[in-house]
Amino acid sequence: MGNSMNSGRRLRANESRLALLAQARRDHNASVAAVRSWHGTLPATAAERRALLDRLLDENTGEITAIVCGFRAWSDADVESCLSDLGVLGALGGGSALAERSSREGVSALQLRMMFSGADGEADVDAMAEHCGATVIYDRLSSCDARVLGYHRRAIIRVNVASPRCDPRFAAGHELSHWLTERGQVHTAPQIPGDA
Repeated sequence: MGNSMNSGRRLRANESRLALLAQARRDHNASVAAVRSWHGTLPATAAERRALLDRLLDENTGEITAIVCGFRAWSDADVESCLSDLGVLGALGGGSALAERSSREGVSALQLRMMFSGADGEADVDAMAEHCGATVIYDRLSSCDARVLGYHRRAIIRVNVASPRCDPRFAAGHELSHWLTERGQVHTAPQIPGDA
């Protein structure tokens, strides 16, 4: 009888885990659609856009999380993309276009991996990130391999799919670790030699 009860508990736990994974995947798809469809107003010139981003990052009071590399050398397209992400998150006013996710602080990497592993045993990084309040967008970035920008309890992780140097899933997981451990901080590292 004991084995039957344990087997039943394991089955219910697995069903619960799969339901959580499916919900996180649906949430991720909805968030990606919201990010891609945002059409807010940004400053008209490249100089004004860069000045706005400089001001937002320099005057951060713990509301914005930014882990970015080579920021001063970014192309205007990357600056515009960054401002758009901050707009989607609500940092430019007008509220967030993304649904709130409850904070997952204190959840270990092992717990997340166990909760968000598919049948093949591979971790679903996108679902894991969404569960933690971060939406992963795979895109072309001209100035870095990946970045994370957050505002309050939500973040957008952009991963450069054109980078020959990094695995996109690894980069997304790496940026997720920054989101989980450095929330409210701004780090604008210098450009790494050899970066685009």
